[in-house]
Amino acid sequence: MKIKAYYAHSKLIYGTRREISERAFISRRYQVLCPNRDIGERGSMEPYLQAVASCQTVIVSEVDGYVGRGVFEEIKHALKIGHPVLALRASARGFTLLSVRSVAVVDSQDWRYRFGKLQVAR
Repeated sequence: MKIKAYYAHSKLIYGTRREISERAFISRRYQVLCPNRDIGERGSMEPYLQAVASCQTVIVSEVDGYVGRGVFEEIKHALKIGHPVLALRASARGFTLLSVRSVAVVDSQDWRYRFGKLQVAR
């Protein structure tokens, strides 16, 4: 049985080819809970944080090396409750997953695009 993974990604890539290819890659190894496909738009972060807690791991997709506030909150919650968080990054061979140590605020005014940056293990 596959481990259940929450696919944390920006609304900027919802419905794009990128979302489809990332989700396809993740689903080869994990049972994917995708907020775009499986939860939909909600009025608060609570349903998403509950979904994060219901999974065994979180896989994060960045946009140009950054995450927005919603994804930032999902990562913080996962780390707080002890769930592993993996950064999904494009590589020459497709995608790679890197362990996330923490996430830091970069621009607290830019909730959509450059709110935070991942600190990954190398």
